[in-house]
Amino acid sequence: MNGILEQLYDLQYMQVMVTFGESIDNIALIANSVLLISGLLFCILGLKFVKGWSAIEGFFVGVSLGYIPALFVDLQLFATLIIMGVVGILFAILSVVLSRFGMFIVSLMAGLTLGVYLFVMLGGVAVIVGVIFAFIAAILAAILKGPIVIVMTSLQGAILCATGVHGLVGYSNRLIDVAVLVAFAILGILLQFMMKSKEIKTKEIQKAEELRVDHSKEIEVEMARSILDDDE
Repeated sequence: MNGILEQLYDLQYMQVMVTFGESIDNIALIANSVLLISGLLFCILGLKFVKGWSAIEGFFVGVSLGYIPALFVDLQLFATLIIMGVVGILFAILSVVLSRFGMFIVSLMAGLTLGVYLFVMLGGVAVIVGVIFAFIAAILAAILKGPIVIVMTSLQGAILCATGVHGLVGYSNRLIDVAVLVAFAILGILLQFMMKSKEIKTKEIQKAEELRVDHSKEIEVEMARSILDDDE
C-alpha cells in the first residue's frame, strides 16, 4: 500500500514539475518576444516616437532619482513611494515638453542599455565604458538632436532584438550575438534616416507649394491693381 502511495506521489510530483517547466518556458517565450518587438519598434520608430519613449524612460529615471532621499533619510514606505511617483511624473512631463531634455533622456537610457549589455558580455570593466558612452551620447543628443537620437535608439533597439533572438533561438556563440546586434543596428539606422529624409522632402514640397500659391496670389493682386490703374 505504501509503495502505491509513493508511486502516486511521485507521479503527481512529476506532473507538477512538468507543468511548472512548461509555464517557465511560456513566460520566457513571451518575455523574449516582447523584447524582440520592443527592439524593432526602437529600431524603426526611435525618432518618430521620441516623445513617447522620453516620457516612459523619463518616468523611470525620475522614479530612480526619487528613491535617493530614502537612502539618506529614514522615510516611511508610503512617503518614499509618493516622492518616487512625483519625481517620475515630473521627469516624464519635462521630457515631453523640453525636446532637448527628452532626447537627452532617451539617449542616456540607450547608452545605459549598452552598458548593461557589455557588462553581461564582457564583465565589470566594460560597464564603465558603457556608462561614459551613455553620458557623452546624451549630451550630444541634446545638442545635435535628431541624428544622435536615431543612432542611439537604433542601438538600443538592436540590443533588445539581439537579446530577444538569443532567448528564442538559444545559440551560445557570442559572435552570433554581436552579428545580430550589428545587423539590427545598421537596419534601424538606415530605416530611420530614410524615413527622416522622406519627411524632410515632404515638408520641402509642401513649403514649395505654399510659396507657389502665395506667389500666384501676389501676381493676381498685381494684375488687379494694374487693371484698376488702367481704368483710372
